[in-house]
Amino acid sequence: MFHRLIKKTSTNNFTLFYYFVKNFAMENKKLSQPRLATRKKYPLRIKYRKFSWSNSDNILTYQKIPLNIFKKTAIAGGLDNGCDVKALKKYIQNAKSILEVGAGYGRVLDHIIKSGFKGKLYALERTTKFCRFLNKHFPTVKIIHADVRKFKTKHKFDLILLMWAGLGDFSHDEQLLILKNLKLHLGHHGFLIFDLIPIGSKVINAINYDRQNKSIFTAYGDHYGYFPLFDEIEFYTRKLNLSLRERKIYKTKTNKIRYLYILEKLSYITDTNATSQKRTSSRK
Repeated sequence: MFHRLIKKTSTNNFTLFYYFVKNFAMENKKLSQPRLATRKKYPLRIKYRKFSWSNSDNILTYQKIPLNIFKKTAIAGGLDNGCDVKALKKYIQNAKSILEVGAGYGRVLDHIIKSGFKGKLYALERTTKFCRFLNKHFPTVKIIHADVRKFKTKHKFDLILLMWAGLGDFSHDEQLLILKNLKLHLGHHGFLIFDLIPIGSKVINAINYDRQNKSIFTAYGDHYGYFPLFDEIEFYTRKLNLSLRERKIYKTKTNKIRYLYILEKLSYITDTNATSQKRTSSRK
């Protein structure tokens, strides 16, 4: 996700090499260990667990990275013009309340406000320095300083956004848990939307352990990412009783392809009817 975090100096190149060799040596014994713990519950194409990490490891790195680096990263990725927000125009316009998860320095919030959104806008952010920045520059937005994994509120949202490949910032074992928690905060027929890069996409300065696991070792700390396959996303939707409304493909300003997964919360009546229809068809 991050680009050009390491300056092209001999010192930093040596540091990158050192971290890679050290990490590979420590984790090499784990490369051939199958995911026995989750295979029975989750029989997909995941064969190996490369390393152990959580979103908390990424937060430590985020806390150290200067804000201007994030802005430069958005420019390098072609997201600074808000093309992802524009792709969701109809969902934003129809919503009365929106929650953005992992708001960062407010790139998405800024484009939502500029789009003319008149409803209630909330931002959930775990990193302390980002919360301070958001409170200062977005006075009309309700900033919530909390961990999405433990986040609780009585408010229900029409639209919850997890943009800029934010789902990939969580490990495989965390992704279903955070989606489950976010679903609890959706209103009647609310939408949960998250953005992801295509599987196998190259990320500058990243080490690809395989098509789904990526690591970036920087002077500010280490950043890890796990990008789910399409059948994993389908599994998430079935497990959470959500409906995959559509997978929207869009291009950034730098001509990079990205996906927007749009999940809809089913009403209790819809869930009951769907279940009864399945039982009836199975009896036939």
